[in-house]
Amino acid sequence: MEAVNKTNGNIYRIQQDTNGKWFGYCDRTKEYTPAFVKLKGLIGLLELKGYEVVEEC
Repeated sequence: MEAVNKTNGNIYRIQQDTNGKWFGYCDRTKEYTPAFVKLKGLIGLLELKGYEVVEEC
């Protein structure tokens, strides 16, 4: 799953760590999002920042 910002082109890869928490990582900026217990919380944060979450096929 990815979150894409169409304004600046940054892409966060959404992943789950070994403890079950969800986070995003951007290869371009080398930044991590805060970790969330629920995926819905992470998606909400990314949407507030102007990202569109897309499912990978």
